[in-house]
Amino acid sequence: MTLKYHNRAGKVQPPSPFDQKPEQYKQLSFCLQQPVSGEQSYYRDEFDGEIRPALSQVLNAIRPPKSTTVSKHRRQIYDKQEAEWLAHKNRSVGKSFHKRMELHLKNEPNQSHYCNLVNAEWRSVQPVLEKIGEIHLVEQVVPWNGCLPYAAKLDFLGQYNGLLHVIEWTTSTEFIPELEYLGDKLKQVTGQVKAVRDFYNLDINRALVVVAHPYGEATVFTLEREELANCWEKQLLPDLRRFYAKQIPMVS
Repeated sequence: MTLKYHNRAGKVQPPSPFDQKPEQYKQLSFCLQQPVSGEQSYYRDEFDGEIRPALSQVLNAIRPPKSTTVSKHRRQIYDKQEAEWLAHKNRSVGKSFHKRMELHLKNEPNQSHYCNLVNAEWRSVQPVLEKIGEIHLVEQVVPWNGCLPYAAKLDFLGQYNGLLHVIEWTTSTEFIPELEYLGDKLKQVTGQVKAVRDFYNLDINRALVVVAHPYGEATVFTLEREELANCWEKQLLPDLRRFYAKQIPMVS
């Protein structure tokens, strides 16, 4: 079967590599990826034994050295020790939020107590959670088995507003006006959607990046097929090529 998309003028557009996937179906419960040596930089497939780099490892490895999560303006305000403390605090809050979300989506008991910031962020995502329907995957690593393989860790795969979505949860102490402020989030989510499309042979074309913050409702960025396919072809595939061009083959 060949997929075809029609533009508004009615002309047939050939499928992009983002749309090409194998004719194979797998149950959503079928996927066992184990971290190598306890780390989450590489994953070993329990079925074929292959080792694949985590998508985050790929993006970190090819990021220019001058890139940093602390802006130049902040470096002028905080000394190194204060900046490190702030980064540690933000990571801790983010991990607590993600764990709370994981337990909620898996319908598992949660007796933990959370700080005021995590509670405020949790309140901000309630309008999104109200639209969640059937849940398929939570905190699941899914491999992409193409010529430049990787392993993508999903926060969520399931129904949102009645349609299948990948959802990436993230937190911020500041209001985020544009997705570009979140660094590689577009590439990460694109890689997740592509892995799900190919590994499970699902026709999924939508994703959300939900930014929880303590200032009212969470910010929701909606990603459609066209934007995801464009990112795959023009950004993520070139990044994967650069990553593998610098690698020494790993020995299983």
